[in-house]
Parts: sequence; C-alpha cells; structure tokens
Amino acid sequence: MGAVHIDTMRIDKLPRMADFAKLMVATEPGLGWEEGTFLRAYGENRRQATEAVFEADPVAEAIRDFVTTKHLEAGWQGTATELLAELNQAIAEDVRKSRFWPQKVNALGNAVDRAAPLLRQKGINVTKRATGRERLIILTAAG
Repeated sequence: MGAVHIDTMRIDKLPRMADFAKLMVATEPGLGWEEGTFLRAYGENRRQATEAVFEADPVAEAIRDFVTTKHLEAGWQGTATELLAELNQAIAEDVRKSRFWPQKVNALGNAVDRAAPLLRQKGINVTKRATGRERLIILTAAG
C-alpha cells in the first residue's frame, strides 16, 4: 500500500477529535491494520462509553422507560413538577431515595438538560418551551 498524505486524505464522516482520527487512519497501513480498523474500533468505543454513561444516569433511564412504555405514540408534555411526580411513581423506591435522584423540581430540570443528548441517541427528543404561564418539557419518540 502506498504512502497516505494526511492533508489529502478524505474520511466520509469525521468523528469527534477529527485530527486524531485522520492521523490514525493515515497510520493504519504502517501499523499493519486493515483499512477502517481504527474508525470501527473508535466508533465502538464511543458507543460503549455512551451506553455506560446512559446506564449510570437514573433520570435518563427513567425518562426512556416512561416514554417507551406509556407515551410512545403521542409523547408527553408537562411541567417539571408534573414530570417529577410521574417519574417518582414509575421508578423503584431505592432509586427515588438515592442521592442520584433529583428531589426538587429545579434539580430535575437540570438533570433533563444533561440527559437530553443521551436520550436523543436512544431516539427520544427532549424540548423545552415556555408559555406565558409555565415552562413545559416535551418528550417525544423520534421517527
């Protein structure tokens, strides 16, 4: 295999840390790796890391279960107060009493913001919208 020039190489879909990815793809032949080895390994590592973060987030898991079991078709819309009440009814008592579970509405709002990218990867869209009287959280299943 010929020399690869990093300045002229093309990768269809650059991952995060694009410069590092380009460097590693360019070195594949010199390392004796088959073409695509690095990007496959890198992608799998990112998927596993995302899954581990998701599984460690009780709010993300509770919202996913809430949407997929009760609101898959029409989605759900309500205030953070209403969402916290709904989730508190749906989760196990040990989760609800853990230090990782939000006890106050503002803490739930922050947890929803942090969970939104993880939920998006699981096919659940989180939107926040303020009306004249209240701030709404809208949960919908993608596609």
